[in-house]
Amino acid sequence: MVGNSSVVVVGEKNGVISVGLTTLSSAGTGFVAMASTLGTWEWAAQPTGSATVRQVTATGNGTVAAAGQLHYSTSARTFGLDSLNSSDGDDIFLARMSADADADGITDNRDNCQQIYNPSQTNYDGDSQGDICDGDDDAEGIADSVDSCPMGVLGWTSNNTTDHDTDGCKDDVEDLDDDNDGLLDSNDACMAGTLNWSSNGTTDYDTDGCKDSNEDLDDDDDSVNDTVDSCPKGSLGWISTPSTDHDGDGCLDSVEDVDDDDDGIRDEYDSCGRGELNWTSSNITDNDGDGCLDATEDLNDDDDHYQDYDDSCPNGSVGWYSGSITDYDGDGCRDSDEDLDDDADGILDVDDNCPTGVMGWVTNPTVDFDADGCHDWNEDSDDDGDGISDLIDECSRTSAGASPNAEGCAPGQIPDGNGGGGSSSVNYTENNTYVNNTYVNNTYVNNTYQNNTFDNETYQNQSFQNNSYNNDTFQNQSFSNTTNLNQTINEGDLVNNSGEQQVETTPEGETSTGLTWLPLVVVALMVLLLFVQALHLVKKPMVPAGPPESMLVEQELFDEVDHTGVVVDEQEDFEIETERRVNSLPESEVSGTQEVKGPPLVVENPVISDGFEWVEWPESSGQNYFREVGTTDEWKTWPVE
Repeated sequence: MVGNSSVVVVGEKNGVISVGLTTLSSAGTGFVAMASTLGTWEWAAQPTGSATVRQVTATGNGTVAAAGQLHYSTSARTFGLDSLNSSDGDDIFLARMSADADADGITDNRDNCQQIYNPSQTNYDGDSQGDICDGDDDAEGIADSVDSCPMGVLGWTSNNTTDHDTDGCKDDVEDLDDDNDGLLDSNDACMAGTLNWSSNGTTDYDTDGCKDSNEDLDDDDDSVNDTVDSCPKGSLGWISTPSTDHDGDGCLDSVEDVDDDDDGIRDEYDSCGRGELNWTSSNITDNDGDGCLDATEDLNDDDDHYQDYDDSCPNGSVGWYSGSITDYDGDGCRDSDEDLDDDADGILDVDDNCPTGVMGWVTNPTVDFDADGCHDWNEDSDDDGDGISDLIDECSRTSAGASPNAEGCAPGQIPDGNGGGGSSSVNYTENNTYVNNTYVNNTYVNNTYQNNTFDNETYQNQSFQNNSYNNDTFQNQSFSNTTNLNQTINEGDLVNNSGEQQVETTPEGETSTGLTWLPLVVVALMVLLLFVQALHLVKKPMVPAGPPESMLVEQELFDEVDHTGVVVDEQEDFEIETERRVNSLPESEVSGTQEVKGPPLVVENPVISDGFEWVEWPESSGQNYFREVGTTDEWKTWPVE
């Protein structure tokens, strides 16, 4: 009996025996066993080898002290965790023996896992429990059952600083995925990020280790924040720059951005696909909707094929192209709805009798006497708008509001003096310049003008209407093959005129050409039909009956005196003056000019009589020259050759 009323039994055996739940191997012969007061075996133990237990005594805590013999062996004898060497004879031993609940040969009093068989007694962290029964082998505070490093680094305690994901692996030395998101720290932009999730294409679009839903501010890693990224989960593997993402909207221009400059116009319709930024196309900023900002980059705001600097309606109608039919005057304004003056003659279409008439001129009294928008020279058949055709109007410049007769003359008005067939009055203004009067599309049929020199004369805004000239050649002031139709020759008395310009006189008498009025009308109509395409008709000069009487008196005086020397001197002076004048002209006008034989083109105070200017040249020479009033034609000698 031992102190706790348990019974201790000693004995010897051969082979293997079972004592309660304890099995004693054949490795030993002598053994000690303890039975409880309940009549059950609590434990049994034996030394290895041949031994005899002679005496036992209780020592407390369920242990006993046993004494006995070790028989004839030099092998080490094992008593639980202790080992003794014998002397090859009978040796006496004394050992404390106790229960071995796990029958691992290690008595409970020395077993670090008394209830679990662990004869190796391994203990990683060196605490009181062997590894097999230790719930935290590395003693960092994380149970082995949830410890990813159960036998990890020693000497530390797991917390949110040392072990972010509390997986039992020390972050700084052994944990390769601190937040346990499935992405190694070396590739993880959020190493100590959100816990309890795994990185995949759904939760982490760019696989940067940052959870898209709550910690990744740039899900596709293009450097554009998701809050301003038009493609937050767009193409991967690129960085937004001006060359890859023109508008910086986070959409890769080459594959996913359909509006590279973010102006509201798709690239396929945008004429400035990578144009100005920070604006939106509207009818105010982009009149033609072509994606080009009107204020800075669009040179043709209404896309009518006219650059804005040449376009009178730069922000006009869209969806059309300027052409001769849609835009008659080519000013960039569509005739059908926005151009109020289609031919740009200064007369609004609503008041223009020729709304798409001759172009290149602006209305003024000298070229459009009645301001009806029709150019008097080549498209207006009634220049003064009195209802009488210019063909038969003897007063082609009747003032508006007057009451003309059948011949087109108002009461008290002096006829033009050309017997009908168009206006013969010349609106001549010396040294006046009419700006913006350009004459285009005028047709001169078989008329050649060469080597004529005009000094200080302005050939603009003169009216030549309905006069018919066939096959006239003007070369070096030579007139050949001239056919004069409907010419009226004044055979009345010579009149001494005052010499003032712009005075028109009515012939006092006319000599019939041998034709009655009816044939004349027929001939005039035939000539008109032949030249219906001519836009500008030049009037033939009439031939005067003779010089004024005053010049005839001078002629008689001349006959009595020899003025040969004077004539020569005057002619030399004229040739010197002519040479100076001609040399002052542009080379293009001087080229080919022949020697001038008559008076200069500009002569002060000529004698005017019956619609002609007369001059004696050289002075007192007796040689007379003439031309029509108000012209700068070459002087013609009298008498006519």
